[in-house]
Amino acid sequence: MKPYLITFFVLLSSFAQADAAVLDLRNLPLGVSSYSLTVDGITVHLGSSGGSALLVSDTCCFGMDSPGAGDVPNLLDGGSGRAEVLGLLFDQDVFVDSILISFFGPNDSGTVSIKSSGPAVSLQNGVNDLGGLIARRSSANFITWTGRNVSDPDLGFSIDSITVRPIPEPSCLLLAAIGTSLALLRRRLSLSPSSDLLPATT
Repeated sequence: MKPYLITFFVLLSSFAQADAAVLDLRNLPLGVSSYSLTVDGITVHLGSSGGSALLVSDTCCFGMDSPGAGDVPNLLDGGSGRAEVLGLLFDQDVFVDSILISFFGPNDSGTVSIKSSGPAVSLQNGVNDLGGLIARRSSANFITWTGRNVSDPDLGFSIDSITVRPIPEPSCLLLAAIGTSLALLRRRLSLSPSSDLLPATT
């Protein structure tokens, strides 16, 4: 393959395979209703539904502590009589690759809603591959408990981590395209015989 084509594909590949940032929600200094977490230059703003619940994080789990004795404080559940909802707001456009869920039992139910990427996606235990759903900057996204809103210590799940990648700015892609085009043009001119550049004689 020609060297300039290799350079072009390397540039495209570098934009497509941007480094993933793993936003680990466990073991954070929480106990507040909102929190901002930054990893590898990507910031996510976390907020509880209605602001009445506290975000809770420990070594094993991340969840919400809603008012009421029936709530499991370090899981997302409906033990207080209403569904807990975690709001996510990113500071830039990102691909959401996956969400790691744990303690998700057979009677649990939850969804993730990425506002700019269509309908809600059902969650399950383990790694939930979202295939790079696009979350737009400043668009609210939600992880929601959709199971029974009853007090039960066996209900609820932990949101362990969210893996995202930055979406390249259009200006970066444009600069890469211009640079590749100039390189191709320069190579073409350098390969042209010098006689081709002289006016024809009669």
